[in-house]
Amino acid sequence: MRILHVIFRMRMGGTECMLVDIIGRQVRAGHDVALMVINSGSDPALLSLLPAQAALFEIGRAVGSHSPLKALNANIVASRFRPDVVHVHNKRIVNMLMLPSLRRRMIQTLHTTGIVLTGPQLRTGFTAISQAVADDARCRLGLEMPVVANGIDFDAVTPRRQAPGRIGSLVCVGRLDSGVKGQDLAVRAMADPRLASMTLTLIGDGPDLDSLRRLACSLGVESRVFFAGAMSRSDVYAALGRFDLFILPSRVEGFGLALAEGMAAGIPVVTAALPGPLEITMGDRFGCPFDPGSSLSLADAVDSVARMSPSRIAAMCDGARRRVMSRFSIDHTVSAYTDAYHSLISSACK
Repeated sequence: MRILHVIFRMRMGGTECMLVDIIGRQVRAGHDVALMVINSGSDPALLSLLPAQAALFEIGRAVGSHSPLKALNANIVASRFRPDVVHVHNKRIVNMLMLPSLRRRMIQTLHTTGIVLTGPQLRTGFTAISQAVADDARCRLGLEMPVVANGIDFDAVTPRRQAPGRIGSLVCVGRLDSGVKGQDLAVRAMADPRLASMTLTLIGDGPDLDSLRRLACSLGVESRVFFAGAMSRSDVYAALGRFDLFILPSRVEGFGLALAEGMAAGIPVVTAALPGPLEITMGDRFGCPFDPGSSLSLADAVDSVARMSPSRIAAMCDGARRRVMSRFSIDHTVSAYTDAYHSLISSACK
């Protein structure tokens, strides 16, 4: 099968790193795979992780540009690859790739709830990264689609040797975009007296770095809040098990790959009670949920885990790790995408 993945830019993020894993597995399975990157500014270190057998097409459009020449070039390059499947990872790419030969073989992955689709964006194949996203698309847009959950390369994750006996170090991984990822809630929670002996490390970069630093200073917690910056996925996987508790404070989240990664690392997790993340933790069975948007509820959840006995934390962490390993492996993700591709090809041939 000839598979063309199309994305706007490749930066160190959950979706992009997982795409590298997916392409690697697809190449290993004998498929002819190519990645088209529309915009300039990709991370060379991330691109270097692509398998040598995968073709890389960099269109080089400036971020924010609407150059018709770049769009034309993207259509020409994509068409020349002669894909059986065009897998797009952003809805706006559908509008850019206009050739009928591309659109009738196009499948797009919906990564979160609340997505607005119009015109040709409604006439592709679809997958959703969680049941919550699929349910949202069905209720709002009348679209039915299979769920292909995000997956983890568990062999790359360094798990904690034993569950923490006490909770001292907290970690949050994600793009620093508080309106979506909610890191401001985690910083505010650090001002709660119950968390006075704890530290928080934010792994990631993004537009709200400076405002989060200022927030930490204004709350008097700057000595306990650390900004680790962007890290490679391999470094994140090596680091997670060194912390005592993972926090997912998102205001919007279709799945929560970082949450699953924290569970895979064998540390307890606290998550915003959003439908996607709760699918991963099975409610409060393998994690401690809190009210989305509430730093007080987040502090309550962290304190709740801190008050658990070491044996209870160990049991929760063991069950959580077994849960994600059985349901959210990268191999399962690739297999499910292959099924979706075959379904799309069958429909396109009719």
